[in-house]
Amino acid sequence: MDIIDRLKVLRSKNAGPFVVTFDVVFGQTEDYEVLKKQLSTDKIATAFQVAEADVLGFDFFDELSAAKMSIKRRLPCGHPGDPDCYGMNQEEPLAMLLRQLVSN
Repeated sequence: MDIIDRLKVLRSKNAGPFVVTFDVVFGQTEDYEVLKKQLSTDKIATAFQVAEADVLGFDFFDELSAAKMSIKRRLPCGHPGDPDCYGMNQEEPLAMLLRQLVSN
């Protein structure tokens, strides 16, 4: 079964006008532990094609088997040319990274 099918939550959303945040909640503790060991700022930056300095951080929540990460938006929310004012539906690069890091 694909890792994406084993997740409870995978979403992106605004965290202010200049930041997008991502939430991942795992259905299986084992998958969460693999991500926790392998996730790094450089991997997030590569996945989203941003500078490492634009990765604002990531945190793990063991009690929930969850992770949260944030990156700077390319354009401020609502700026002309901003393709996604709400910061939603931006999790595809994260989904691809999860597939790389957490094997079936």
